[in-house]
Amino acid sequence: MATGSQPHVPVIPGIQREWVATCSDVLLGKRRPGENVIIIGAGLEGCETAIWLARHGKSVLVVEKLDCILTHIHLANRQMLLDMLQDCRIKLAVGSEIPEVMEGGVKLKEKGKKTAFVPCNTLISAAGLRPVRVSMNHSFMTEGLSTRSATVKNPGIFIMRS
Repeated sequence: MATGSQPHVPVIPGIQREWVATCSDVLLGKRRPGENVIIIGAGLEGCETAIWLARHGKSVLVVEKLDCILTHIHLANRQMLLDMLQDCRIKLAVGSEIPEVMEGGVKLKEKGKKTAFVPCNTLISAAGLRPVRVSMNHSFMTEGLSTRSATVKNPGIFIMRS
């Protein structure tokens, strides 16, 4: 049974500030980003959002904890996105992390450098998606189905009885 997913927001002191959003919030028009944007995460979601924002005139910095961006992506697609990031003049900080979100910006710890304050007026979490977990009884009851109408053979496999 598919239950969907929700954005993962990393646990960082100060991340609950009102100018912090998720990629979904921004791309669906629920949140309007400012002019100076920092994105946490350089996977597909973070890089595509960065390109979209840059094409809308935003200044974008993408922060990635790993030493490499766009991992787990087909080579041709990865190269196309790398070219687009370069064409859009998107700044990258790889091997880096944000230890704290502060008023008006973030602390950025780049590999081999001292922690520095980087101003921004929007911080976007692109730290992946997590599955929505709902109990079987809850999901069947909210859909108006009886738990007697299905048998679980293996996790993820349901046999529906009419």
